[in-house]
Amino acid sequence: MALGLAPEDAGVPGIQLGRTYVGGRPAGYLKRRLQDLYALADWCAGHGRDVAWR
Repeated sequence: MALGLAPEDAGVPGIQLGRTYVGGRPAGYLKRRLQDLYALADWCAGHGRDVAWR
């Protein structure tokens, strides 16, 4: 359901503040992470394992 409801993710550019770099997020990051979580939950369900979200 989350994959269907997630908006398009254009990403966020990184920012350089002097010697400090604040990392951005590449386009499509949210969708890729949701796909990873779905794959994990699907594997766990198929193998009789529980998922503990912390």
